[in-house]
Amino acid sequence: MTFRHYPFGKQSKKSPISKTAEREFEREIRKLEQLEENAKKIHNDMQTCIEAQTAQSKYENQMLLNLTASSLYRDDEKLRALVDHWVQSTKKLELLVEELNATSQKVIVEPMRKIATIFPSILQAVKKRDQSLQEYSKCQEKVNKYVKRERTAQNVVKLENSRQACSIARTDFESQNNLLMDEIARLYDGRIMYIQPSLEALVKAQVRGLLCAFVS
Repeated sequence: MTFRHYPFGKQSKKSPISKTAEREFEREIRKLEQLEENAKKIHNDMQTCIEAQTAQSKYENQMLLNLTASSLYRDDEKLRALVDHWVQSTKKLELLVEELNATSQKVIVEPMRKIATIFPSILQAVKKRDQSLQEYSKCQEKVNKYVKRERTAQNVVKLENSRQACSIARTDFESQNNLLMDEIARLYDGRIMYIQPSLEALVKAQVRGLLCAFVS
């Protein structure tokens, strides 16, 4: 399950936390959803680009192989010289494409694959936080129930026990919620610093490859 398919927005009417606090949490989660989708899209697009460049090189080599095996290549000296030059240029470009694809794999595909491994653990933390909130809600409902009952000795004891359990549940929820909010904020705020070096390396590799192609 991804963030997109997680059932947010189902807060109980008797939730012990405010709707504003829950909306703020959901807003942070939606940022992660967008980050997850963007990382997946960049990964897939770059993978498609690598495959397309590899396929183009393969088909061009096959076309040249067929051409050099034809009678046109054997019988026409000028055409043969032109094709030979094409073959040499293609070999150089093929090496450049292999280098660029290797760089693209290293600086884009692998980092995007790596960041994708973070989201499942965050999603598990979100589920754990929701379970903690549910427990907190149940404890608060018990407190509310015993507050309304007649103050007999037995009910007073039950009320006190319920308040203690509620205090523990509240502390646990607030601890998980605050920690999760901090982690989400750090991850989202660090997205530019994470991807920028990769993009810079890719651009430099492309520029270097184009310069080599033109010089050749």
